[in-house]
Amino acid sequence: MRCPRCMVTELEIEQAQNALSRVTDMYICTPCGMDEAVRDFAPSLKVRQKHEWPVLTRHSFHDLVNE
Repeated sequence: MRCPRCMVTELEIEQAQNALSRVTDMYICTPCGMDEAVRDFAPSLKVRQKHEWPVLTRHSFHDLVNE
């Protein structure tokens, strides 16, 4: 099954290996989970609500350090 947030990455079969979305009660892929965490941390980045899915860009903490 593909990640419902990005529609690109395949989710892991074992649910616990995926990330739990911060905006809805769904499992998402690890890169999308990282993106949601970065968006919560960085005030310059807008949190993506479920109605804005699928997202086209994802951020990592590495992106924040190199801004």
